Amino acid sequence: MGLKLDEVSSEEVADVEAFFTQSSIREFREIFPVEMADFAAEHFDKREFFYAARNNGELVGAMHFSIQGGVGHLAAIQVKKDLPLNLRERIRHKLFQKFIKTCNEKECHLALVWIPYQYRDAIAYYIKQGFKKEFTARNFWYKNDFILLTKEL
Repeated sequence: MGLKLDEVSSEEVADVEAFFTQSSIREFREIFPVEMADFAAEHFDKREFFYAARNNGELVGAMHFSIQGGVGHLAAIQVKKDLPLNLRERIRHKLFQKFIKTCNEKECHLALVWIPYQYRDAIAYYIKQGFKKEFTARNFWYKNDFILLTKEL
């Protein structure tokens, strides 16, 4: 398989965002209390990362995350739905490993991910990767429950 992960250039961001739009991910939003987001924006530079997974040139997966104040926040990983399950899992894993590697390279002390409750099956994967469940936020965002997972790096 010719699977390759590349950081998305500024010229390609629209294509990757379109890939997310075609999936269940409709928009990117930070899920933090206003005070926390304001403090972080004032005191810490925030860097956004987009990665694309291509198989023989075809866009088959994408990832978006940010790093701010030494914390990596995984916003989304999306994989093309019509691929075989084992290939989807491999692509997801490679994207996730790139997230952790980048966080380590940027000297993050913590990685976090908010999992919407309807995707709770993904929690077992993240726990296997060393994340721990911090809490479940009930009716947190648009009346949906979210589960916060963190990993010390």
